[in-house]
Parts: sequence; C-alpha cells; structure tokens
Amino acid sequence: MVRLELHIVRTYFTSSIPLRQKAVKILNEELVQEIPAISPSPNPPMFLQKDGFQYVAPYTKLTYFTIDKLKSKNTYTVLEYLQKNFIGRNVDFFKKQIEEGKLWVERPIPMRVCAKTNGLKISKKAHKSLKKNSVVEFVTIKGEDLKDFKLKKSDVIANYACIHELKIPHIESFDIIHESKDLLVVNKPSGIPVHPSGMSYRFNTLQFLLSKKRCSPGKSLYNPETLEIFPSLWPCHRIDKETSGIVIFAKNKVKCGEISKLIETKENITKRYLIHVHGKFGNEVKTCEDPIVDVDVCKKYENGGVSRIQHAKSTFKFVYYDAKTDTSILLGEIFTGRKHQIRQHLRNEGFHIVNDPLYGVMGILKDKMTGLPNRDQFNALRGEYIKKMEERMSKFKKESRCLNCNHINYFDDNFRADSYMHLHAWEYTYTSEETPKLSWSFITSPPSWITNIVPPNLLESLGNRRC
Repeated sequence: MVRLELHIVRTYFTSSIPLRQKAVKILNEELVQEIPAISPSPNPPMFLQKDGFQYVAPYTKLTYFTIDKLKSKNTYTVLEYLQKNFIGRNVDFFKKQIEEGKLWVERPIPMRVCAKTNGLKISKKAHKSLKKNSVVEFVTIKGEDLKDFKLKKSDVIANYACIHELKIPHIESFDIIHESKDLLVVNKPSGIPVHPSGMSYRFNTLQFLLSKKRCSPGKSLYNPETLEIFPSLWPCHRIDKETSGIVIFAKNKVKCGEISKLIETKENITKRYLIHVHGKFGNEVKTCEDPIVDVDVCKKYENGGVSRIQHAKSTFKFVYYDAKTDTSILLGEIFTGRKHQIRQHLRNEGFHIVNDPLYGVMGILKDKMTGLPNRDQFNALRGEYIKKMEERMSKFKKESRCLNCNHINYFDDNFRADSYMHLHAWEYTYTSEETPKLSWSFITSPPSWITNIVPPNLLESLGNRRC
C-alpha cells in the first residue's frame, strides 16, 4: 500500500532512470500514477515519508525458493507452477523475466549421478556412504529452454523479485529506555515489526532502523546482492508488529544469547502489559488458562493453516473504566510466552482489544476458540477472510502502478498512524536471587491512548499495581 507521488520519487531516483509523467488507465478505468522503473538494488534504501507514514521505494532482490510440495504425478512448467501457487502475481512479469534472463531454474544433481557422469571411480563402500539426495552441483536452465521445461521436486526457482515493502508509522526518533555497554532497550511504537519478515518488511523494521542510526559512516548494513542484513543490534525477544512497548536489543550475539535464554526459561521473569479493551471489565482479577490455538487463515488448511495448541496462563486486573467509550484499561501479566496469548485470552473472556485486526470485534477470529478447528470450520473462516479482503480491496483506492512488475499500490483513506492495536508491553523485569547484580527491570511511560483516558493521579499509581 505504498503511496508515492512522482515529484517525491524524483528526489530519490537517479536521472538515468526514466520517469513517466502521464497517468494510465487500469482496473475499472481508474486513473493512477505510474511508479518509475527501479534500480537493481537499494543502495542505500530509499525511505520516503508521507501522511505520517514511512515507505521504502520499490526495489529488486535476488530470491530462491525450492519446490518441495510438488507431487510426482503432477507436471508443471515454471509459469504454470507460479500461476498456481502465487495467486495474484503478474504472469506477464514472470514471462518478461524469463526473456531477460532474470528468472531461471537450478536443478540439483545428486552426487552419485555426478560421479558416474564424470567417470569417477568410487569404491563400493564409499558409494554406499553417499546419501541418496546428496548434491554436488546444480544445472541451470534459463531462457528458451524454460518454455516447456517440466519441474521436479527439489528444483530451485531463482529470480530478481520486485519488492514492495509495507508502510510503517514515521518516527523521527525512538524512545530509548536504557542503554549500556551490552544492551539497548527501546519503547517500540505500534505498527513497526521488530525484525525482517518475509518480503513485506526488510528495511522498514525496528532492527534495521536502529542499526542504521548507529552505523558508522561508510559501513554497509546489508549485502547489495542478496539484501542479507548485517545488523549491529540483535533482538533478544519479539513482540507483535501491532503491539507497542519494551523491546530489548543486545549489542553482541553473546549477550543476545544470554538474555534470550533467560526469557525462554521464564523463571524469575515478569512481563506486564497495559491493555485497552471494549466493555466494562469489573473489579475482580481474572485468570485465564485457555489453550492458545495457532490458526493462520492466510494459509490453506493442509499448508499450515492449523498447526498446534499450547497451554498458557494470563492474569488481568482492572485499572479504569471510561463510560464515554464503554472501554476499560487493564493491567495484564503473562506467565507463558505464547503467540497472541493476551489477544486470544481477552477475546475468550469477551473483552476484545481495541483496534485488534485479527481477534477484535471486527476480526476474523473474534469468536472464542479453545480447540483446533476441523477442516470445514477452518475453511469457513478462510472463506470469510478472503471475502473481507476482496471487500476491502474494492473500497481501497488504487493510486499507483509499478512499471517493473505491474504491482498495484492501494491505500485506505481512513487508516491513520494512530489506528494500531491498543496493547502495550509496559514492564519487563528479571530478578536474580543468587546474583542480585544481574537483575534488571525496564518500564516505559504509558502510551497516548492511556494518557488521554486515565486521570493523571491514577497514572502515577500504576507502577505500584500488581495483578
């Protein structure tokens, strides 16, 4: 959903890259602007700011993916496979890449076959020790040879993918809670992922942006060919992109391993959150031990849509009720660190977190769930997800088209930088009884969605509250 205007882009692209000023008609005859052709790699990444958000100008990245789910009875050409497995991708773009030599297939040659082909003599004992799938080299197939080439399992498709990262809120400077020789603790804003994730976020991440600010002049933070990140900071844990609050970074891998191990063991660790939920919570302390159900409606049922169920424990305490909005501020503490634990537990209790896009009052997974759904139940949820996505895309505005891959950029007029989920990682404490000097405790200031509701005198007493 990148929003770019041509006069802004011109500032960041070199004069050798052509700019197309005219508007073009696409999809429902809507007028949209064309994004200029892009350079092979971002050197350096081109960050743009607009309407309170930060974007990364589109770029290309060399990618590889192995075909590991191809059934032996099915035979596909490269284009047939891409069209079947990457719904919504522009097939014409892939055709153009094949013609230009920017997309190819690498077929692994087993070591046994290589030895035989090259006339190498191997003893029977050595021959038996070779694993069946041991690979010694790859054969590259590209250009015209790919036209009718049939793929096999373990083939590798390589291409220069066109990357359009998602936007994040624009932050002038990050709130540093603590800094020492080995650690950097920050108050992460909502809407920013902690570390790279797939192709949606690589440079628009907290890890890269903090490393960039601390990078010495002339030092590279990534490989320009593969775009592998060389950070100067390593996250010791993670929180959801939509969640704000404490994130602990280590300045070296050794310290990162130490802190990560402490957090994973969960012994003598206290994690407290500030939460804004719909409804009047009540004065009693609620403890929820419902299992956490891992469901991903973006995937198919057989491809990881339903994966596992885990025990979890959370405790919630009432802080303040706002009658005008019929919402409550809660103090939450978790005793297990499961994915989406707080979000699922509060949903199950009937108190959905404000602006939660997945488990909130308008989310696909808004209904209580304590067991794994069967195939029919999951497919119903996935069908609802696809329907909602289609409805959203029909409402979103189409603003630009990438000349490189014909990717359409959409944006939502109603979404603002302060529209993210109201869940805040407020306090992180480790208490070492044997070695008190090794203990640490970090706490942030309350976010604006709390200070706008809770009276100042009540805010001052929050630090002394326990669940």
